[in-house]
Amino acid sequence: MNTRTFRHPMLVLPPPAVVLKHLFGVSPTSIVFGTVEGKFDRKTITAIGSGKAKDATYERFRDTLPPEIATYFRAETDAIKAAGEEAEFGPIGALAEATSWRVFFGAGRRTIGPGSVDGWPEPISRRLFALDDASVRVAKAAEQDEFSEAAAIIRTSAIGPYVDGPVLNQLRAGNSREAVGSAIATVQMAGTLFLFACFDKAFGRPDTTNPTRSMAARFMPENPNDPTDQPMPRFLRYLFEHYRITGKADAVRKGLGGSGSIVDRSEYRKIERWVSGEAFPEEGAFVDLLITVNRTQEVTAAADPDHAFKKCLYYGLRFLSRLSVEVAETPHAVPGGSFAGYFALYDAIYQSLENPATGTAAR
Repeated sequence: MNTRTFRHPMLVLPPPAVVLKHLFGVSPTSIVFGTVEGKFDRKTITAIGSGKAKDATYERFRDTLPPEIATYFRAETDAIKAAGEEAEFGPIGALAEATSWRVFFGAGRRTIGPGSVDGWPEPISRRLFALDDASVRVAKAAEQDEFSEAAAIIRTSAIGPYVDGPVLNQLRAGNSREAVGSAIATVQMAGTLFLFACFDKAFGRPDTTNPTRSMAARFMPENPNDPTDQPMPRFLRYLFEHYRITGKADAVRKGLGGSGSIVDRSEYRKIERWVSGEAFPEEGAFVDLLITVNRTQEVTAAADPDHAFKKCLYYGLRFLSRLSVEVAETPHAVPGGSFAGYFALYDAIYQSLENPATGTAAR
């Protein structure tokens, strides 16, 4: 796995292109196209992305980008072009990798009913966008070597309570991007957990026994050396315990791994591998499993009222699983000071979305 899945130089939050590329395989070209739809056709954007467009077209494209990050885009792409380098996803990747979440969601604005702002749930339209704005401001400050200003922005942001004083001190004392790289990486890991909490609050569900707590908190890993302690195995054990599936006999009764009363051994073995952490299920297989254990009658995906939630649950577990791998590689360079300490912060971050005052004082 790419050890920098969720990281991007100088940004507090991992940008949409980076997250969606690794989670969904979404093309950065598609992401950028959404921000300028109606101004350029996809063929032109593809040409820009492949580096085959004329300079005048490239310049006109940048001038039509949303104003809140157009300046940052220009500086980023000019630097890459001057150095003769390419971003991770090609020339247009410099734009897509830096796209803010506010701009990304603005491209997909929609109406989802009461409790939404600008067409998106409050945890995204207010909490996430506020930290996203801070993230862009931190990037701009860092571009100008104003690291003390960057530290001040982080300290007063939503993730300030979860960033240790020594990390902010390192940032304040920095005199180059290289000197503050490890501090920014630690800050980004706090931002990544906050990002997940916003999506969890908007699209997830609270714990059935404690409505102030997220259901996802049950599946936060504690031991990086135990494959069965990863988010997906933890969830599956919770699922099977809830539905009292304790072995193959119960699996036969529920129809897991095959149809009728006979369990196909190879299919059942897949489930065993998921529970043991040896393999991660595909989306369709995961959704089918949830439908099967909960069915009282045959249900198709189209007729399943919880189908969208099941997909959100799958990608949430996938996000956490990939994040846990990254944290395991640098456990002492994350908020909380350890692998278990990092994920233990989740309850406080999640609850802070309900009450912004929640959390320890920023240092």
